[in-house]
Amino acid sequence: MNRRDEKGGGAVLTLGIALALFVTIGAATVLIGWFAGIRQAEQVAEIAALAGASAAVGGGEPCVGAEQAAAHNDAALTHCTVRGSGPDVVVEAGVTVALVPDLPGMPSHIERRATAGSM
Repeated sequence: MNRRDEKGGGAVLTLGIALALFVTIGAATVLIGWFAGIRQAEQVAEIAALAGASAAVGGGEPCVGAEQAAAHNDAALTHCTVRGSGPDVVVEAGVTVALVPDLPGMPSHIERRATAGSM
C-alpha cells in the first residue's frame, strides 16, 4: 500500500529523467553541430588552397580563385599567401565558417588554414 505522502513521487521522477534526457540530447546536438562546422572549415580551407594553387598554375590570380571557392562553400576567405609562381607555387588559404547553433557566450565562427601547391 502507498502512503499518502508518496503519491505523485513517480511523476516527479519521470519528469526529472525526461528533463535530464532532453538536456543531454540538446548538448549532444550542439556539440555535433560544432564538430560539423569545424570539419567544414577544414575542408573549405583545403578546397580554397587547392583552387588558389590551381588558378596560379593556370595563369590566374590565386587569391581570387581561393576566394571564389570559399564563397561557393559558404565561407569567407580571411587569409591568402602565395609563395612562388607558375608550376612552383604554394598557396596558404585561411577561411572562416559560422558555427551553428550560435549560443551566447560561445564562439560564433571558426577559422582554419590549409596549404596547397608543389612543395
